[in-house]
Amino acid sequence: MINKEQRKYILTILFIVFAGVAFFSLYSGNKLSRVNKSNFSIKNNSQIINLHIERKGKKDFLIIADVFKKNKLIFTNSWPLKYDVFKIDTGDVNNDNSTDILVGVIKSTRFDPVSRKRLFIFKLFEGDIRPLWLGSRVSQPLVDFKFVKCKSEGVVRTIESEKDQSYLVAEYHWIGFGLGFMHYLARERTIYQAYKILNTNLYEPKRQGFIYGPHVH
Repeated sequence: MINKEQRKYILTILFIVFAGVAFFSLYSGNKLSRVNKSNFSIKNNSQIINLHIERKGKKDFLIIADVFKKNKLIFTNSWPLKYDVFKIDTGDVNNDNSTDILVGVIKSTRFDPVSRKRLFIFKLFEGDIRPLWLGSRVSQPLVDFKFVKCKSEGVVRTIESEKDQSYLVAEYHWIGFGLGFMHYLARERTIYQAYKILNTNLYEPKRQGFIYGPHVH
């Protein structure tokens, strides 16, 4: 028979466990099921493209684009990904008035054998999915990302981990053949502070022109 004190202790432990799971699910982003949004409706010229991503195996995914014209399905296009996916977003990254697809994957590379979060960008050319930029890394290890439409251009905003276990928030923009570093919005922040900046569209620091950095590989 559980007495009142034991019941209170068990309920406290359960609350701590569930709170920890909820926090991890919100900020880790390691599985597609934790993505806030994985379905998008995109208008490119006279076409309406319904975009979504499906899991086909343990680490196999498909980006699927259903292309409609005048409410009629014209064709379906897909692109396979042989990596775990933790996030998908959309936006006009290269500023050509056409929506692009940003996909966060977890993979190793030729020069970095550790499986880490990476960023892939695909373009939609007449409904076909084509690679635009398959980046191996940003400046620091990637934690999360988001497309943000600024007044002048679309940018990719990231959370990255610092060496001292704090976090930074940075912005990158398209420089013709890939993403180029613009500037840091914040450094040495907690994960909570970093996510607050990442998810706030009103966070627009005064720009004294663009800070062109090295091309991100």
